[in-house]
Amino acid sequence: MLLLPCWWVLVTVVGCSTIDPVQPQSLDIPGLADASMTAGEPVDARWWQAFHDDYLDQLIETGLEHNFTLQSAWARLQQSQALARQSGAEQYPSLDASLSRSRSFGPDSAANNWNAGLSATYEIDFWGRIGALQQQGQLNAQGSAATVRVAANTLAGEVAGSWFGWLRQQGRIALLTRQQQRIASALAVTEARFNRGQAAVSDVWQQQQLQEGVVAGLVADRAQQVIYQQQLAVWLGRSDWLRVDVVPELAASRSLPELPLQPPLVSLTALQQRPDVQQAWFALQSANAAVAVAVANRYPRLTLSASYSAADANLADVFDHWVGNLAAGLVVPLLDGGSRRAALAASQASVQAAVAEYQQTLLAAAQEVQQVLVQEQQASDLLVSLTKQLHLARQTEGFQLARYRRGVGDFLALLNAQQDVLALEREVLDGHWQQLQYRIQLYRSVSHGDFTGADAGEPQE
Repeated sequence: MLLLPCWWVLVTVVGCSTIDPVQPQSLDIPGLADASMTAGEPVDARWWQAFHDDYLDQLIETGLEHNFTLQSAWARLQQSQALARQSGAEQYPSLDASLSRSRSFGPDSAANNWNAGLSATYEIDFWGRIGALQQQGQLNAQGSAATVRVAANTLAGEVAGSWFGWLRQQGRIALLTRQQQRIASALAVTEARFNRGQAAVSDVWQQQQLQEGVVAGLVADRAQQVIYQQQLAVWLGRSDWLRVDVVPELAASRSLPELPLQPPLVSLTALQQRPDVQQAWFALQSANAAVAVAVANRYPRLTLSASYSAADANLADVFDHWVGNLAAGLVVPLLDGGSRRAALAASQASVQAAVAEYQQTLLAAAQEVQQVLVQEQQASDLLVSLTKQLHLARQTEGFQLARYRRGVGDFLALLNAQQDVLALEREVLDGHWQQLQYRIQLYRSVSHGDFTGADAGEPQE
């Protein structure tokens, strides 16, 4: 008679205690106080469209559909969603039906017997254990959705980088071909002067060496273009592009696009929507839910059960003799050697680790954006300088060539001028490509990656 009142007192006392979720403190990130690190528009969801390259759009759409890593991420998302539904199943009653037939033997007789029944159980979730389990499963599923967005954003960046790398090599090959033609013209002038006794044979050899250097560059650039093609094959799921003798139907007349004028707007909110930051956020919330589960496991569990059973020798008459049963069961943890207390301490430590990991992820995201902004500005300034150097080098080459043709110039000065022009032409092309690489990295670093249809849940506050 005293057990029931004591139990209700326990329910009243413990039911009033709650565990507040641990939340990370706000980070004071320089440059983000005004919600913006740089001028510009917010990055579009499909950020690669800012380059206005329709072929790049097609390549990325193909990758989003056929890339195997992304397909694996989608499958794991479906797995985590199924586990989330499984974790919430305990909030509903369970119902089982049974039917069996037995035969008993004795010295003088044998008998058949049919048994049938229904049984139902339901746990009353006083302490929120089942609700916390369901929430934890949902948060894990949201973390898996963020993983899909990480994979999709990575794919878009790698495809864009490989495609622009392919175009860069295409541009270098065209540039080296033009350089080869110019050197051939200069070599013809040098050979003519040598035949007239106005130049040494070493002048001819040096021009030939310069020409062979361009040929070697063509060999290296064509090989690198094939490598970019093979990288595209991996990201697009196109195994046929791995073969060296298979040339993809890429537009040979295309060139590197112009860099979009303004970098995108970068804010703390934008960084919080990054899929890797959201992964860390959902991991933190899942750890909070695990603490709630560990707390609830230390409290009594009340289970209601009901059963309906019957038995008879004939199956048709089995429900004529039925028995019903209703029961309520209470399990109160008394002694467990400190196991539940240790589980709670472990869950709380996991929360502290998740808080630190979230803050570190957010801080690293901010640093990544700041770094790529510095690198892009450096690349832009360098390209301006290289362009000016190339203009001056071409003027010098023209001046030295005119002097050499008149027989008053020094061949070594002309050769040095030619080498400077050849090198600077390649550096200008590479500088343009480097600018595009940094802009791709910037777009990736501020993109939420939500262009695949993955539902990553509600944004954190």
